[in-house]
Amino acid sequence: MINKSNVQVGDTVVVVPFGLVGRVNYNENGVISGIDVCGKDSASYVPLSHTTCAKLQKNNVVPSRLVNKRGYVVNGVFEVSGIGVQDVVNRNPSEVLLSAISDGNREVSFKAFMMESPNDSYSFVQQSALMTTLGFNKCSSFVVSSSEQLNRIAKMPSMLLYPKVSGYAIVHKDGYVYEPESFQYLKVSSVQRDVNSSGFIVAEVQFDNGSSITVPYPQVVKYNVQKSSCVVVDSGHIVFCSDRGNLSKKVDREFHCNFCGSLVTSPFDGYVRCPYDNCTSRLYPVVENMTREFNVPCIDYSTYRQYVDEKRITCLVDVFDLPEYKDLKISCTLSTLLKALCPVNVVKNRSFFDKFVEKCGSLEAFHHYIENPYEIESDMSHFVDKTSCQAFSTWISVPENILTVKSVIDIVDVKQREFNLDVPKLFRNKSVYIEGDFNHGSYSVISSILRSYGADIVTTVDTRCDCVLLGDFVRNLEDVPAVNIARSYNIPVYTESYFFGMYDIDSDLSAAK
Repeated sequence: MINKSNVQVGDTVVVVPFGLVGRVNYNENGVISGIDVCGKDSASYVPLSHTTCAKLQKNNVVPSRLVNKRGYVVNGVFEVSGIGVQDVVNRNPSEVLLSAISDGNREVSFKAFMMESPNDSYSFVQQSALMTTLGFNKCSSFVVSSSEQLNRIAKMPSMLLYPKVSGYAIVHKDGYVYEPESFQYLKVSSVQRDVNSSGFIVAEVQFDNGSSITVPYPQVVKYNVQKSSCVVVDSGHIVFCSDRGNLSKKVDREFHCNFCGSLVTSPFDGYVRCPYDNCTSRLYPVVENMTREFNVPCIDYSTYRQYVDEKRITCLVDVFDLPEYKDLKISCTLSTLLKALCPVNVVKNRSFFDKFVEKCGSLEAFHHYIENPYEIESDMSHFVDKTSCQAFSTWISVPENILTVKSVIDIVDVKQREFNLDVPKLFRNKSVYIEGDFNHGSYSVISSILRSYGADIVTTVDTRCDCVLLGDFVRNLEDVPAVNIARSYNIPVYTESYFFGMYDIDSDLSAAK
């Protein structure tokens, strides 16, 4: 298959149309000496019979003699008229084409894509001109002249109307390579709609030969794939459908979700899910994320589907009543709980939850914010990541999500990790600004440690700030805006390891365990 890994800018790509790939051999006197065609495995060549060769010469499909008295091997493809996908369903296309050529009852043509000579070396441009001079029809080609064209190569199947392609000859500076396409030509026996573990609606397509594939549902909509359709499959994807079945009986593009009853409209390409965010068809990835954050085993998808079918799971909270989880004692921080329940695609910056919970300060304040989500953005956006703040406030505004969070808080033992070190308050009345990723823990953990020493954690660097503390994972201090601001005010900047070592904080933490 043609792709960016085997094609570079500057290469010439020759498109070899659908047919029987072969080569015509000429001796030193320019007289045809035989014709070989690809075998079943598309890797070896087998000679055609003398009778078939004679028919091809008689019908002027290939020249019997060349004007140049040289030994040439001309690579190309034999096209046979009237051969469609239906003719090769569940059969080897090479055998079908070879049989049609041998019978001589169909029109056959030959298109050349490459010429080789044991005695001469030709560039592709020279070969192309020479093949025209010698009377050969040529396959179409194009030069990959830019990265933009290189990116378009992935779209070649739809541009070239598969399956009218046997493969590609890719011409490099130092030679060429032929990349055959490996299609399966199959007849559909049934199409069943289902949902996969990621919540996407898929179609299981079964074929007459007993094989099956699972594809995104929009693929069967695009090609109107139904029982008795003849399709072309490549690498588990439908790339062509020659017989779309009865067009008056189109595949359902609009249907109701089997899980919640919501109306689903499928596009003609890409992926589709139930539009209702809290539909149980979309819940399994949330269950996976939740169990990962709580550090408990996750039930497998087949077990999950069984519980859904039995109506034992209708929402996320129902998971805690399952036999696998009802006796588990789960204890975590509020920040971890929010990471477990809020989908990753909603808030991608996971440190947001540490800072948000730190700013709330108490469980009571948190309950106030989730009941008044419009206040989250106004009160928090200057303190936490603004984009994450907006995404979280929108998500928590949905009544089902508020109910889920409150219910799980009642089930799980929520603890906030606080450090109460029996040490002198070294930083009493000192304001510290912290930023970055720390070895000692999250933003919330670092804040708690410093507060236990009497420090006040501030969110901006100005004249009231006494020092700036950066995590050890900050690669370049010059890239941190807070550092430049601190230096302009002559405020000291410390790295995590230096600061904790200077005040023996690690020793205090070890003694407190």
